[in-house]
Parts: sequence; structure tokens; C-alpha cells
Amino acid sequence: MAGKPAFAYGQAGISEDEAQGICGVSSRQARNYRTAAMSGQLRQKAAELDVDLPDGYVDQPPAETDRMLAPAGS
Repeated sequence: MAGKPAFAYGQAGISEDEAQGICGVSSRQARNYRTAAMSGQLRQKAAELDVDLPDGYVDQPPAETDRMLAPAGS
């Protein structure tokens, strides 16, 4: 989902083609993953299973406007 920020941020609907192309899953599965990540359930499940999340993983990515206003290199 990192390849298309609006998709990951929840600012765009998820078409079947996008879900397959970006995530390799159905649109329903992609929505479930996005919801679990944004609600903290993904982090909770990883802790429950004692697995590490990828470096740089965040539950709530900064809003698009926050990213545009941030100084370069931050």
C-alpha cells in the first residue's frame, strides 16, 4: 500500500484492480487490512503472535497535508 498513499490513508476507495495490483488480494481483503492497520489491531495481533512489524511501520500515517507541510528531510 505504500506505493499509493491515498490508498493506504483511506482517502480513496479500493477497486478490485487496485487491490490486486497493489496488494495481490481482493478489494474486501485490502479494506480489512487497511482497517486493521489504522485501528491498531494489526499491531495488537503482531504482539499477540510475538512477531515484529516492519521497520517504519505506523498505525496512523501522517495526513497528506502534514506530509506536504513538513520540512524536507524530516
